[in-house]
Amino acid sequence: MRYGYRKTGNGAGRSSAWRNIDVDALKNDRNMGDYILLSPSRGWTDLTSNGSNGQATLVQATAGQLVVLDGDEGGWVQVDCNSTTDNQGATMFVPGFIVKPGAKRTVVIKGILRAKDLANGLQMFFGLVLSTLDTTPVTADAPASGATDYVGVYTTGNTGTAGVMKFAAEDGGTQGLSTLAFHTFLDGDTVTDGTEVVKVEIRINGTKNIELWIDGVKTPHDVGATAIPEDTALRIVLACLSAGTTDPILEWKEIEAASVPGVFG
Repeated sequence: MRYGYRKTGNGAGRSSAWRNIDVDALKNDRNMGDYILLSPSRGWTDLTSNGSNGQATLVQATAGQLVVLDGDEGGWVQVDCNSTTDNQGATMFVPGFIVKPGAKRTVVIKGILRAKDLANGLQMFFGLVLSTLDTTPVTADAPASGATDYVGVYTTGNTGTAGVMKFAAEDGGTQGLSTLAFHTFLDGDTVTDGTEVVKVEIRINGTKNIELWIDGVKTPHDVGATAIPEDTALRIVLACLSAGTTDPILEWKEIEAASVPGVFG
């Protein structure tokens, strides 16, 4: 396989979701496409109120913060809702990196994530959402409240099983919500053997289909191609909102994305 992307498990390596995308070439020649890598080690500054630190922008739903957890090897950034009130919390947008899925473009995004202080669950979202959205991409147990263009994984706090991750996409009101369960968050406060970490990768193959990869393994879902947000400016987002009772935390260790011309299947 070109470029050798076969990494399974929840570590930092790229899986076959990145096939035929030469990341090293993208780093050296942006005429070949767009690429971004976010890591806590790259000059991170904590955000405890609305604003930006150059790598991320914090938008509070009344509460929330983005802070580095320095005690763990490699560093993790906490998207901390910092509230026990339902629907309050933090949304992290990535400024300056915009992708537009289209018939002649392949988009891939990766996040290494874990959750803490789950209790009755959390409301979270990771993926791509309408670039002009200023409010939370998940609230009231529904993805992308206020936006009609997005693709990503999410959990709900007050409906279903706590911490169960779901997959969704929407294109201008044409929504696709997967009914297939594929991952359940373990509480990183009590589970520390590595199984609490999940690697999520999403690949958009033009307007043909969307692939979901969990821990390096291609995962079935039933979101159709009509839900791909075609020719719409999207940006990377992570959100963590309380479901009430506790103040859950969504943490990320690495976020990586690429957008390249051409569709490779």
